[in-house]
Amino acid sequence: MASHPAKEQAFSFRLNFVEGSELAEWIVHEPVERLDLNWKGYTAFIGVSSSHGIVPLTWDSVGGGHNPFISSEYSPLPREAEYIATVNFSVLPIDYFFSFHNLKEVRVSSLYLYMRTNTQPSPDAPLFHTLMALAVDAAPSSFLAGKTFHKLERYKEQYIRCSDNPGQNPLTEMPVCTRLVAPLSRLATLKLPQVCELGVFIDHKNFNRIWENHLAVNANLSGLRLLHLCVHFYHVPLPTIEIIKILGLLPMLETLVLDSRYLVDPYVIFFEVFVPRDVQRTPGLNQSSRGSWISGVLCPRLESLQLTRLRLVEQGKPMPVLNDIVTLRASIGSPLKSFTLCFGWPETKKWELIGTDGSFIMEEVVPALEFQLVI
Repeated sequence: MASHPAKEQAFSFRLNFVEGSELAEWIVHEPVERLDLNWKGYTAFIGVSSSHGIVPLTWDSVGGGHNPFISSEYSPLPREAEYIATVNFSVLPIDYFFSFHNLKEVRVSSLYLYMRTNTQPSPDAPLFHTLMALAVDAAPSSFLAGKTFHKLERYKEQYIRCSDNPGQNPLTEMPVCTRLVAPLSRLATLKLPQVCELGVFIDHKNFNRIWENHLAVNANLSGLRLLHLCVHFYHVPLPTIEIIKILGLLPMLETLVLDSRYLVDPYVIFFEVFVPRDVQRTPGLNQSSRGSWISGVLCPRLESLQLTRLRLVEQGKPMPVLNDIVTLRASIGSPLKSFTLCFGWPETKKWELIGTDGSFIMEEVVPALEFQLVI
């Protein structure tokens, strides 16, 4: 496919897989670096590795083939497939994936996995030794508990559809996982020695206690570089003091994104903790003294601070303290490069509050897109 550029001539290659009475027809495309669900308007992919990248195969809906992703009978895919991605809603049993020989990525954001009553996953199943990325809508705790995903680097789950309390089941080990997005109740059941980028859906009113007793114990959060705290589908308040306590234990944090819809007022208290203490009374700091000031600043390595879905009745009220965050951190050599506020929903307006010289400049960002940690 790479040798037949589309601009020169029309060229296509199709494969038909027949299993019993079912027909799945696929179009083979030229190699890509990553399966992008927005690529060329297709909504379902499988893929295999090649020396030129991932070779994607898209389901041919025009050709009339059977769509294997939404079948009630779980039509089989080629067991040599290494990548699976689709936006179609699916409900599948876990053992659907056990027969794949070398499955590396499953990115199906609308996939609900469940366990059949007679399913006993073997820890030797290829899935636990080959999978590198898994993004689903929900996965059963009975499947994850006590398992080790030896090569899993990225994981995303949006819901937990069970009533389990953290600490009841054996931990799920992900020894090389660096990027995760999941509800806090799920994160509390994972052992994450290498986590660097973390997205947390707050799904419990006692999130600080769960964070301290489980997540902080089982994950190496001292090396966390990115944190995205999001209430998402759950109407849970975010007490300012508890968030500040969490941030105080993240010395390597470079990016903080906070869904502030349910941040407990007053907002100014949250903003003030990012202002370097006593710098106002110490003008003209020299280079040698800047290091000591940075060591006492909350999240001293912070480069990007973003507050999403902000609801300020009096938008002018916090502006003085926002100015202090930008200008005073700049005066002590802080690496802060971007301070972003997002207003409104569903139409987002995004404002940057920092200039190239560390001055307080407010500019609208277009286009304004919500932050998402890509898996």
